[in-house]
Amino acid sequence: MSQKTLSDGQSGGSKIAYAYTPLVGDRCYVDPMNSEAFGCYFFSPMSTTGGSLVGYRSVTETLKTLGDAAIAVTGHEFKLDTLASPDRSKGREQKTRYQDATGTEQKRIETTWAVSTLSSPTRYFVYAQWIKEFTRQNGGMPADPQKKTYYDYATSQQGGAPTVNEWSHRLSLASSTASGFRSTP
Repeated sequence: MSQKTLSDGQSGGSKIAYAYTPLVGDRCYVDPMNSEAFGCYFFSPMSTTGGSLVGYRSVTETLKTLGDAAIAVTGHEFKLDTLASPDRSKGREQKTRYQDATGTEQKRIETTWAVSTLSSPTRYFVYAQWIKEFTRQNGGMPADPQKKTYYDYATSQQGGAPTVNEWSHRLSLASSTASGFRSTP
C-alpha cells in the first residue's frame, strides 16, 4: 500500500502516505528453498527478488491534508533476522519516531523484545521487556529516556500478568507491581 485517503463525509479528511525502504537488504522474504524455515531470507543487492515478502525493516507514514501538505511523520523500524540466527521476535516494532511536518523528531519509543521458549510442546512467548520513551525538550531529544518500563514474566506466568517496574523523569523507580496470577495449562 502506498497511500490511503480518509474522508469525513463532509468534504474533509486526510491522507496517509507510506514509504518503504528501497534497499533489497532491508526486505525480509520467505526462504525460497524452505518455506517452513524461520528467519528472513535476504536477497543480495542488485539481485532480482522474488517469493513471498514477509516485511520491511522500516516504513515511514506521512499524515497529509487532502491537498498533500504534510501534517506529521511517523517512522517505524522492525526487527528482522537471518535464517542462521532466527529469533521469534521477528517483525516486532523496535523503534517508533514521531516527527512534526518539518521532520523534527518530537518523540521516540524504543522497545526491546524478549522470547521465552516453553516445552512440551515447544512454544514461544514473545513480550516487550523494555520500553523506553524519549520526548523532545529544550530544543532537542534527550540522550536518556524520560520514562522506561521493564516487564518480567515468571516462567509459570507466561501469558499472565507480569511484574512491572516503571521509572520516569529522572529515572528513579516510580512504581513496581507484581501479580500473583498464574496461568493454567
